[in-house]
Amino acid sequence: MSLAAPATNPASDLSLKLPATVGTAGQVLQNSSTAGTLEFANGGKILQVVVGTHSTEVSTTSSSYIDTGLSQAITPLRTGSSMYVLIHQHVYAYRHDDGQGFALKLFQDSTARYTPATTYENYFSSDVVQQSLRTRWSLASLHSHGISAGTSTTYKVQMTLHQPSESGQLIAQQGGATSMITIMEVG
Repeated sequence: MSLAAPATNPASDLSLKLPATVGTAGQVLQNSSTAGTLEFANGGKILQVVVGTHSTEVSTTSSSYIDTGLSQAITPLRTGSSMYVLIHQHVYAYRHDDGQGFALKLFQDSTARYTPATTYENYFSSDVVQQSLRTRWSLASLHSHGISAGTSTTYKVQMTLHQPSESGQLIAQQGGATSMITIMEVG
């Protein structure tokens, strides 16, 4: 192994301490928290991608969170990697008179990975008697999954209606529309 000196002469000597072990395939050398001490680390790359879809209609007239039916399991290849989760949730919201809103949550098993501040995170209104909105709501979440490699974990989406009064209703996958979840493990 050889190392080349910098193109210009630094004011003082530079010292780098190599790791005591040999890294594995795909790993890179990086500075550790101690200046000049190098360590092996996994390079930032997509390790795997899984995709799930759901097109069965689910509806609610309640202001409590319920499952939309959109879920997908993934088994991490590496402990300490991250998950990048993309949600494209089809929703239809309705209310006779006044405005209407809804909110969606993302869960990893029982851990909430995205929780909106309000139940009217998505809100619409107009001056007409009947309010309705049909849309595909998108969300992206990047987080450390916190489980060991080889252990399956499941992501799912829940929804809630802001105003159940005046015939308020929220429907996921209305009329068989498809919702999609894409999970990428990033190492």
